[in-house]
Amino acid sequence: RLQILEDEFSGLERTVAAAQPPQDIDSTSFSKSIQKLLEGLSSEDPMNRFDALEKIINYQDPDLVAYVIPLLLDTYEMCRFQAAFILRSWSALSAVPQLIDALEDNFSYVRKEVNDALEEITKVSVDYDHKADESLRGQAVIRWRDWAKKNGF
Repeated sequence: RLQILEDEFSGLERTVAAAQPPQDIDSTSFSKSIQKLLEGLSSEDPMNRFDALEKIINYQDPDLVAYVIPLLLDTYEMCRFQAAFILRSWSALSAVPQLIDALEDNFSYVRKEVNDALEEITKVSVDYDHKADESLRGQAVIRWRDWAKKNGF
């Protein structure tokens, strides 16, 4: 039981860390056009966030990964989907822990994109089925977490 609580606490810590933008956008060395997109990622309007995600995918910069990761927790499911898609297309290995957490999304199509991202980034499959019942998905999430722990994530 203690291990379960430690795992849940660790997951919560990762969630809180992922939800925070890495630094003040104005103090970054990004161009003005990228800074504007980063501001869009933190907009209160979900459509502005989604629009910024659709545009930021064209800038494959490892420093941008930290700004996309928090959108795996966005209130709008299309932003969560798009964030996973971007992280997959960028092969963002640093996002693996947050992607594993995102496998528990309420929307099956988001879960599918998240798992596809994990499989493509890691070149590993743990037989996760995005349409399986919660118990079977939970077992697969544990397999992903075990894999991540064994591989230094």
